[in-house]
Amino acid sequence: MKRILIAALVLSSLAFFVSCQKSGVYMPKNKISKVWYEAEHLFVNLFDSTEYRSSTAKYQREGWTWNGKFLGERTLFRANGDIRMNYVYEYNKKNKVIGITSNLPSEKKTRIRFVYDDDTKLLKEIRYFTEAFPENDSPYKKLEFTYDGKVLASVKETIKGISPKSCSEDDGSLLSLLVSEEMAESIVANEIRSKAAGDQINEYVFEWSKDNISTVKITTTIGNISSEKKISYTYDNKKNPQIGRVMGYVEDGGIDYVICSKNNPVTCKYEGADGNEIYSEEIQYTYDGKVPTEKIVKRTEKTASSMSVTEEKITYEYED
Repeated sequence: MKRILIAALVLSSLAFFVSCQKSGVYMPKNKISKVWYEAEHLFVNLFDSTEYRSSTAKYQREGWTWNGKFLGERTLFRANGDIRMNYVYEYNKKNKVIGITSNLPSEKKTRIRFVYDDDTKLLKEIRYFTEAFPENDSPYKKLEFTYDGKVLASVKETIKGISPKSCSEDDGSLLSLLVSEEMAESIVANEIRSKAAGDQINEYVFEWSKDNISTVKITTTIGNISSEKKISYTYDNKKNPQIGRVMGYVEDGGIDYVICSKNNPVTCKYEGADGNEIYSEEIQYTYDGKVPTEKIVKRTEKTASSMSVTEEKITYEYED
């Protein structure tokens, strides 16, 4: 539960991140067509050493549709094969993504709009709209980006304090890219409760080691209550093939913004303000040439009373 509460403040926030270096443009040589997912879970009660094991059978979690050089749609599936979400992309004449519409089976829609700085050409804002917050109104969520030259320095996220009926199901679908569907639903429920209490401000400050984000410091404020977290990464020496992706999650193996980094993360350590580790991840990749075909993520979380270990396997198929 502790992780769910913390993740609610972080993991759903930057789901539409883009590359700092070529902001809003993603035209990869190798095009993903399908993403598969499977997992093994272990929970240990440290008081009596009782173990609980479960697994998630392999299923297709995503299907990608390309319009020439550009990603046209991404469809997310549930484990039972039902469609969870469909994303449709919109580009301008300069090949930058300017909008994404998420379509739920219930026909609810979330529209995301990208705003670029006219001088630097870098991403300036991302604005989120729903049926309750239409585009002729102010967004229910807004991300504002600041840079040191052309290097991402910080992001400020503002989420309106809104009632549960006004919340889009979109956040839960985005979170399902990072955690199980059940955990995603719990995270959204916690988010809804926090939103109802007033506007939520998340501030992300980035530290770099050469071309990779090494540390992200997060401050979350709701009303007059603030909390702090820190995420640290290490990387391999392989080029990150998804840098510049307009939907910047790192599947189940990390946080969204690391796609801004040149290389692929191999460890992730998540700490609270007191420096205590909340959870850690080890990530291994299998490559076909320069392209990863498989990623295995081992996530470990310990508390005074329990330990949980999840090993997830994400498999990629590419167009011929």
